[in-house]
Amino acid sequence: MIEYLTHFCIDNKKPFRSLTALPESEAIQIMKSLADESNFGSRFKEPEKYLSDRKNTETWLRNSFIRKGGSPGEQFPVYCIIGKSEWVQKSKPDYIEEQSITIPVDLLSYNDVSFTIPDSMAFYRIH
Repeated sequence: MIEYLTHFCIDNKKPFRSLTALPESEAIQIMKSLADESNFGSRFKEPEKYLSDRKNTETWLRNSFIRKGGSPGEQFPVYCIIGKSEWVQKSKPDYIEEQSITIPVDLLSYNDVSFTIPDSMAFYRIH
């Protein structure tokens, strides 16, 4: 049984923020600062393309969730994983300090949460 979700964020940043909720120039600046050869940073090598793909994915996610009866309170999703993930923790570059917040699923409503397996951007490409 799923007991909690985990939200990861960079240690010196506020949690529960979304790149797509930021002004585009700020989001692109952040992605450029995070771009590198790691599994974590390689997705940011083309920040304009990544941001466009992510916005398309999130629009599709939100609309699909609403069609299925969900009622998201926010325009942009907050990403979490089910339980914990050693892969996520191992794939980040060593120079990034992260924090994680665990959220008991008992605090969430069926209408608040949707899941995609695998990652939502990967799922959007293959749906």
